[in-house]
Amino acid sequence: MTPLVTIICTVYNEEKYLQKALNSILEQNTDFPYEILVVDDASSDSSPRIIESFRNEHPNVVRVITHKENQGIAATWCEACLEARGTYIARIDDDDYWIDENKLKEQVALLEASEDSLWCCTDFNMVDNNDAILYECVTANGIFPTFNTEDNYENTLAIKGAVASSTWMVDAELIREVNRGLKKGTADEAFYIELELFQKTRLSRINKPMSALRMNLGSGSRPLSIEDAEKRFEGLKQQQIAFLDKYPNADLRQIAVYLFDFDMLKDLEAFKRDREIERLHGVISDMSAEINQLQADYKHLKERPRRIAAMPARLARAAYHRVIRRGQ
Repeated sequence: MTPLVTIICTVYNEEKYLQKALNSILEQNTDFPYEILVVDDASSDSSPRIIESFRNEHPNVVRVITHKENQGIAATWCEACLEARGTYIARIDDDDYWIDENKLKEQVALLEASEDSLWCCTDFNMVDNNDAILYECVTANGIFPTFNTEDNYENTLAIKGAVASSTWMVDAELIREVNRGLKKGTADEAFYIELELFQKTRLSRINKPMSALRMNLGSGSRPLSIEDAEKRFEGLKQQQIAFLDKYPNADLRQIAVYLFDFDMLKDLEAFKRDREIERLHGVISDMSAEINQLQADYKHLKERPRRIAAMPARLARAAYHRVIRRGQ
């Protein structure tokens, strides 16, 4: 039976989180056929074994593509979309997972009921490495300015706005069309895809958290080294410039307004950090003074027995009793 939805999970060295991601797919409550397409991009950890076991346990719905050499996320994603047999494609990254069993069903219903939307997403929670919730309903609560509901090309381009990729569902033909311009080595393939999708369709939203996202240090969006971060940010800037040239009819004034707003938020964040640093400096200064006083008191107490020992016996006994009475 031809699947209505293809769920794509591209994998590279995420053995710690992969099983949870895959299991969350199987927990979906659907009334239509779907397939799971897992692409291993030459992982060197135990991810290939996890994937193989998953396929063996669910051979009727799981297909696997294995790379002998690492090709990168952009090429891997494009290949997976070409292999997809579903009318719609849902994406789940290998370190994220779904938290609502009706995610796929509600997204399919939303797209099929729409006359002008071929792409939809959901809200999400952000979790740490142990699945503890850091932030709930990230988009609705405005936790991060880049995850917002300004669903348009100008906002996305201006502030590198994000539609969390593990919440996507998109028309398969449309995403294949978009992918044709996606180059291997692109700084952020999801950013490119979102910009193109906003040029071609309207984004629909389900305003409740249906996915859990991790922001792991060492992931593509959070490099470990300053050098890698600089390379990523420079790549994103070049993407922004390229899209300005590609779509010159974009609303430049609106882009500027978004940039001004974003700059204001950054200034406010910097001000708050400065005030907090000042407060912490005051706390540290007070603690240092207390420590110095305690050290002085301790030194004084250590010297007192020696002073008492040097007194005549009668005076020493009187001094000793005075100390006892004072509780020192």
